[in-house]
Amino acid sequence: MKKYFILLLVTAAMLSQACQDNDLLYDFDNSPGNSQTTEFGNYVSGITRASRIPGNSFVNGDKMQVYGFQTVDGATSQIFKDQLVSTADGITWSYTPKKYWNNGSVYDFYAIFPYDVANNSFDNTDRKFSVNDFTVADVTANQVDIMIAKQITNRVAQNMVNFEFNHILSNVNFYVKTATSFDTGGITSVKVLEFDVTGLYSTGDFVQSGWNGNNMFEGAWTADNTSSYNMPMVTNVTYTINDPSEPLIEDLLLLPQTINDNAQIYVKYMLNYSDGTQAVFKRTADLNKIVGTKKSSPGTQVTLSKWDPNYRYNYTIAVDPSKNENAGDTIPTDPTDPDYPATPFIDYNGGVGGYQTPDAYLVKDANDDYWVDTDNDGIGDIKILWKDIDGDGKLEGVADKNGDGILDANDTYDGDGKDYNDNPNDFDVIMVDTNGDGYAESELERTIPDDIIDDEIPTDPTDPDYPAAPFIDYNGGVDGYQTPDAYLVEDANGDFWIDTDNDGTGDIKILWEDIDGDGKLEGVADKDGDGILTANDSYDNDNVDYNGNPNAYDVIMVDKDGDGTAETELEKPKPAVPEVPVYDNTIEFSAVVIDWSDDYDAEKVIY
Repeated sequence: MKKYFILLLVTAAMLSQACQDNDLLYDFDNSPGNSQTTEFGNYVSGITRASRIPGNSFVNGDKMQVYGFQTVDGATSQIFKDQLVSTADGITWSYTPKKYWNNGSVYDFYAIFPYDVANNSFDNTDRKFSVNDFTVADVTANQVDIMIAKQITNRVAQNMVNFEFNHILSNVNFYVKTATSFDTGGITSVKVLEFDVTGLYSTGDFVQSGWNGNNMFEGAWTADNTSSYNMPMVTNVTYTINDPSEPLIEDLLLLPQTINDNAQIYVKYMLNYSDGTQAVFKRTADLNKIVGTKKSSPGTQVTLSKWDPNYRYNYTIAVDPSKNENAGDTIPTDPTDPDYPATPFIDYNGGVGGYQTPDAYLVKDANDDYWVDTDNDGIGDIKILWKDIDGDGKLEGVADKNGDGILDANDTYDGDGKDYNDNPNDFDVIMVDTNGDGYAESELERTIPDDIIDDEIPTDPTDPDYPAAPFIDYNGGVDGYQTPDAYLVEDANGDFWIDTDNDGTGDIKILWEDIDGDGKLEGVADKDGDGILTANDSYDNDNVDYNGNPNAYDVIMVDKDGDGTAETELEKPKPAVPEVPVYDNTIEFSAVVIDWSDDYDAEKVIY
């Protein structure tokens, strides 16, 4: 079962506080009154320019672009097309000509911010946005936070139209500190004389691919690799010793992109000593080799080789001039390490050669796959496969002896059931000569990439890392919750179902109710398919769930730890219902700010 988690390599020294993302659409009761004018409110996700603060985030003169569709008696017509909707105070939105609700009709609404009829496009058939030939401004204050609102579908008359916007750019921040390994005795401060980032793209096109189950956009940017982002050079930033860190530049709204090999961090800094003397150092680092942690998944690691839309990236540059990054006699054993040698000596055959004489080389092909080169001709002969064999949280490299693409007992060379370090396994872990003495003595390992199973499964279906098909037990302990007997699937409307026969199609719809009064909604199987929860939906009729909570239903249990036993209640947050003011019986507007989807925090030590 594939679980979607981001790997983290380094604990960040600087964590940016973020509000929790709420992926649920807000629903509103019908407001009293006689006004039939279609009005717009908005929920804005984390605009971060100086003029945008959490809360009411729009300002005088802001404009969004609205599309709307009305369906009545089975016929659909468009009532908003490239509609300019503006605000004069950051709170109230207006447009002309006014459009009116029709009781009995159903409405769909879509919006993009800011209004740009020349570069923003909307497909009225597929209901998707695109942004053409967008260029990030070099000057930070002039950068634009492009956002697409969650789609609002099946909205009935007399409900406020509330747009919840999500960013389609990336938010990038840089900080400075001293490395924990650096003895700062006698040093009063570090002054960053110059800081720059080069080799980034500035221009690209965004194409939306669809809408996810939370009605948020899905899509990707294609960068123009001839474009160049010219970040303003940062100068004369002073970091005081023992402070957490100091901002270099914050809230860059940059093009999501795969970071190329030419992208470089450059820093020139000066140490100020307590005796009044000074020393200056210049350093560079590859931006796409830096690793970091995802705030929502601490303990795992990922190389930040690309930026995704709606994510914030916080880089902390930790200086340590006391060490030389290129010094030492240790060869890295992680192929993702930028200092990993092109052809280290390895022993791949399970100790047949006693690991005394390395008998092969490690090479990488055009697809970034690693191979054992047994004849030293530069071409891989045996592909390397990866598996966490010893349970240390890292993947060990193993030779695919029989070339079938899977690891099994047929890939062993010595058949002793253990590797050189006596770890019990059916494979022969590749050993690497890490110190250059001609002996292969260290396991070939690498960090677990994003798409490898992690040890935690979110139980909230609104979580972006929630797996597509987790094992669940839905029938109230009839199976004792020992053998998960179904999967969780999501339909095109964003509703969750139980797939009892594992064919990818939902068989029993999941309904939601706060059964135990904990402020969260528990998932329950609609056993009789009537769309409401009653005692008829119970499977075991014991009036308690697996955790002993008294209820007339059987709360769905999820296999959270992947051990084959469903033990954790399926829950999701209750949708918050904000207070909607009513003035003169008309629908008014509201606006709140929520944060970016998640943060990546990374610390790069500059030696």
